[in-house]
Amino acid sequence: MSHDDTIRRIDLKVAGVGAEPRERLVSLFMYHYVRDTANSPFPEIKALSIKRFQWQLDFLSRHFNIIDPAHLIAALHEGAELPRRAAMLTFDDGYSDHYENVFPILMDRKLSGLFFPPAIATSRTKLLEVNKIHFILAASSDKAALAHKVAELVKRYAERSDVRRVSEYLKEYAVADRFDSADVIFVKRMLQIALPDDVSSEVTDDLFRSIVSSDELGFAEHLYASVANWKEMLSAGMMVGGHGVQHVWMDKLDAKEQAHEVSKTLDFLTNIGVDVNKGWSMCYPYGGYDASLVSILREQRCIAAFTTEVRTADIVFDNPLMLPRLDTRDLPAEDGYFDPV
Repeated sequence: MSHDDTIRRIDLKVAGVGAEPRERLVSLFMYHYVRDTANSPFPEIKALSIKRFQWQLDFLSRHFNIIDPAHLIAALHEGAELPRRAAMLTFDDGYSDHYENVFPILMDRKLSGLFFPPAIATSRTKLLEVNKIHFILAASSDKAALAHKVAELVKRYAERSDVRRVSEYLKEYAVADRFDSADVIFVKRMLQIALPDDVSSEVTDDLFRSIVSSDELGFAEHLYASVANWKEMLSAGMMVGGHGVQHVWMDKLDAKEQAHEVSKTLDFLTNIGVDVNKGWSMCYPYGGYDASLVSILREQRCIAAFTTEVRTADIVFDNPLMLPRLDTRDLPAEDGYFDPV
């Protein structure tokens, strides 16, 4: 346990808001793509259908009390009471899905969500590497063949001292997780973190142009919500937080680079109308953070930051800058009892 967490526990006990009578748990659900893919050019993109999203909201409304982001902030910092079985909705990556599909549904149901667009995505002039990888995978029906193609492209750089043998990469990264096969994880990790930045960019661009599209600008304009969209959503009661500038692994950056990312994130939030002087929220791209980044966020008045750690958040014991979340796929496939812990 960190020093900050220890002090937080002591402060809460002194204030008389410890574990006994107070509701402490809140299930923070994480969404990404929300779209109907069956008739789209990329039916294999890992999206939640609009119909399924509506079903999940019905389920949450029956079994939880859905709170708005301002309620969570008040509970974290002002001692506001949480309802029993509290839940909150978060949406990562700034997709046009969130404006076109999610926003009208939330408005119709009088709900609010917390949205995290990467700053550069809102310019709609650059396609993020993370999304190139998503659509490379979605456009490739044979994932084993795609993994082999990645391996062959990497061999072009075999003479470089900072590029390892493909067999070493396979041993380390071709390991399935709870959502993806070993081939998919291999492709993701090679293009995300394993290779030097310039190599991963070149390989990713090669794959995207050959498999998905040669029109990156047009793709970006279609994929991301605009600055005007975010301003409209803010004015309608949605909350928008930071997600970095270019959706990079921020724990891989040094302190100076982290501070730059945070500064540019604050510029973006200010530009769309967020009063960052009153506090703001952050979502760590890929869930990557470290002590240096948390310290910078604290100095810059960040009041809540969200990870990808999979569990229910406890507002008494969890650091507000390290809040865990549940994936939309952690919700049950059909109605019934669901234990958020």
